[in-house]
Amino acid sequence: LLALVGALLGWRAVLFTFFVSPFFALVAVVPILVARRRKVVGVEVPYGPYLVAAALVYLFFGRDLLALLLPS
Repeated sequence: LLALVGALLGWRAVLFTFFVSPFFALVAVVPILVARRRKVVGVEVPYGPYLVAAALVYLFFGRDLLALLLPS
């Protein structure tokens, strides 16, 4: 999936997606796991949707976000 992002959007998109997608996963998964109040060990969470979400954020807002984070 990251190879596809890199081929379509470039290497900066891969780095952005790689480092931003865990935050999307945390925002979505932690409340669900806390609400379940069961054993958390052994729960599998698919990571692809969070990679796609981060890639879409880069696609629509990437240049603006990179300009804010890395002024030239």
